[in-house]
Amino acid sequence: MKTSHRKTVGERDDDDARSVNSNSSVFVGKCLVKGSLSSILRSIFDKYGDVVASYQLESIVIRSYYLECVCYVVQELKCPSLMQLTESKVKELSTMLKDVESSGMDVGWRRLMLEFAEFIDLVSQHRAFKLEKANCDHDNESLRKELESQMEALALKEKEVVDAKKQLSETRAYLRELELKSSILSKTARLVNL
Repeated sequence: MKTSHRKTVGERDDDDARSVNSNSSVFVGKCLVKGSLSSILRSIFDKYGDVVASYQLESIVIRSYYLECVCYVVQELKCPSLMQLTESKVKELSTMLKDVESSGMDVGWRRLMLEFAEFIDLVSQHRAFKLEKANCDHDNESLRKELESQMEALALKEKEVVDAKKQLSETRAYLRELELKSSILSKTARLVNL
């Protein structure tokens, strides 16, 4: 005869805790997270209070997963190369927070969501500024090259004008010389015909 032994919620939590704990997790208050994320979770609790107080999820593993997701997002936002976050990474972080919020975690997270949204807006503005600056720099460089080309063309035309004036002056001098010679020859021819 089989005896069925159903575990109580407390026994399930203990089994879940042992399962999660086998992955070098530590308790922060009543929450179990990876040791590497524990300081982040402590700072979250300090800033936002007990965000899991009204949490309805029974599984410690699932609660831990969601908390680790939040800690991961916070960790990413503290990254020194924050402005280098790709658009897909930003979407991933935003989606993670939305999923955490939809799981029923304390609505105090809305403040974090708003901060995250403001951050995303700043990143977008920064990227737009960088793009606009890059376009402006590109336009400046193109215009500078065009100006240099026009200046070279102008210098060439000015040299052509100088050369043309010199040639004109030389042609006038030669013409005067020829006119003088012609005049002398005409006078000489008249004298010979007399």
